[in-house]
Amino acid sequence: MIRGVDGRYIFTGDSSREDFLSRFSLLVRELGVVVLAWCLLDNHAHFVVQTGPTPLARLMARLNSRHAQIYNRAIERRGHLFQDRYKAVLITSDGQLAGVIAYVLGNPVRHGLMSMIELETYAYSGYSALVGSRPPWAFESLAAVAAALGVARTELLGFVRENALQPAAAGAGLEPDQIEELDLLIRDSCRRHGIAESALRASSPEPAKLRQEICSLANSSLDLRLVDIADRLGISYRSVKRILARSRGRAA
Repeated sequence: MIRGVDGRYIFTGDSSREDFLSRFSLLVRELGVVVLAWCLLDNHAHFVVQTGPTPLARLMARLNSRHAQIYNRAIERRGHLFQDRYKAVLITSDGQLAGVIAYVLGNPVRHGLMSMIELETYAYSGYSALVGSRPPWAFESLAAVAAALGVARTELLGFVRENALQPAAAGAGLEPDQIEELDLLIRDSCRRHGIAESALRASSPEPAKLRQEICSLANSSLDLRLVDIADRLGISYRSVKRILARSRGRAA
């Protein structure tokens, strides 16, 4: 994340944003960086990227320094444009990755700047490329995002709509009390069914009924997001979604 010093706007207008994104596009291709999500707002910007052999610091130094020079020249200003160099958080789990991607794509709505409908035509978020309202930039790959999330390309839009407005994720996306409640639910369910937790997280079909029970209870009683349930169970978001769909089908 990059943010303007003292809350200052970091773009002078749409042409400034376009120039920034053009430079960003060239740099990520040159440095072998995969972009999974992004969003530009007036005084800050978010990026979810997968780096290659080149350190993230090199990308951000070249991106920020050149943009600051152009910005300051345009308004006849001197001094730092950005608050610190940038802020970076290492993503360590699939659940955290899924939550962060959805969070970044839905950021303008979270800040109260627009509705989800308006977000579909907002040119400066990856969401508008996702829904097909504009051609993608060279650095945007829906296939890469789908692969990172473990969902089919046709499920991407539903995934973002379901998760974009959830509370900001910390760690794997759960608060400590939610982690404790979900872990307690898992332990209790495993004990009642006589199945070890290690078997629950394995890919074997035996605990399928137990996974269905835990997913249903966690989603309804604990009101947890599917990505967080999937991360805690060690299975994919797509698997949780499929389990709940089967469960609701039987209930109907």
